[in-house]
Amino acid sequence: MNYLTDIVRRLEESKVYIYGAGLMGRALLKCIRETGIKCEVLGFLVGERGNNPYEIEGIPVNTVGESQEAKACTVLIALHEKHMNSAKDTLITKGFEDIYSISFDCDEWSDIRLCWLAQHKEVLPFDIDFADTTERLPNKKSFVEHTSVYVARSIYDKTTNDIVQEIQPYEKYIQVGKALTDERLCEITDDKGENISSKNRRYCELTALYWAWKNDDFSEYKGLSHYRRRFCQADDIGYMEDNGYDFALTVPITNFDTVREQFGRDHSEVIWNTTQDVIGEICPDYLSDLDAIGVGIVYFGYNMFIARKEAFNDYCDWLFPILFEVEKRIGEIDDNYQNRYAGFVAERLLSVYLRHNRDKYKVILASKHFSI
Repeated sequence: MNYLTDIVRRLEESKVYIYGAGLMGRALLKCIRETGIKCEVLGFLVGERGNNPYEIEGIPVNTVGESQEAKACTVLIALHEKHMNSAKDTLITKGFEDIYSISFDCDEWSDIRLCWLAQHKEVLPFDIDFADTTERLPNKKSFVEHTSVYVARSIYDKTTNDIVQEIQPYEKYIQVGKALTDERLCEITDDKGENISSKNRRYCELTALYWAWKNDDFSEYKGLSHYRRRFCQADDIGYMEDNGYDFALTVPITNFDTVREQFGRDHSEVIWNTTQDVIGEICPDYLSDLDAIGVGIVYFGYNMFIARKEAFNDYCDWLFPILFEVEKRIGEIDDNYQNRYAGFVAERLLSVYLRHNRDKYKVILASKHFSI
């Protein structure tokens, strides 16, 4: 099967420098080395020496000013999105030209991870079909007509530089957090019918998931995506029904330290432990699955998936009682970002649920596009 995506083809036979000597840069190096991408990583670049190492796995780490020869090479910026523009400006100012952004969310990083995962399927928590999208069947009109993928929007959405992807027949914009504002963005809002719209600051896009669970009984397939993260290939969707798939997921997040360690570092070990306690009380047969995901290195992020109605509803039946109990025990967190913990927990719990039910559901990967 051919996983030579656009970014991999561009890297073939290239001489490469990685800008960024942190976790993202190290993960990028690992993927390049272990996928057989035929490029040569000559070094790491950093803006300032600071506390950065002088080498990583035998590869030198130099400041931009120390690396004049790197200007003739391809530079991959491996940083968090919030640092991307300033890093790119620095490189352009110094005379670099062949620059690619490899941020946490970007399509290129998903493609490189996909190449790595296709050769390291042993790290996946359950079987997933990596079927080549070029071989998939076209959408059937009947499937599109009874599928609803809800695209979450809010009054806090950022302006993107991309040309906005045309809304697909199976996609439906839904405004989340509508109970907290008088401004209306979409025809469908998450404050109608049975809802948790008022919890949006903590639950993020999950208020749309809850709404679809409780109020959409007409769609045979239901899903969730975001205004910046959307399923980008219609054939992925139609392929589900043609081949009897229960879930379509995006390429999993791969951080190369354990899921539990990453959650504790980026969010809170207390919240992880609380979630573990709640699962032990509500559904103890899932504890071994939580442990397995926690010590693994991948999880299916973004709360983004498409599923048959029965599977979608069963997942929500399981998920929300856990989140509500975790919320009851944790309460309010002063930091606005960390207060979104219900959404962060759910990102990991999707993997826990599917691992536990791995003999029940058939799962496929679907491509997504992240708007920058």
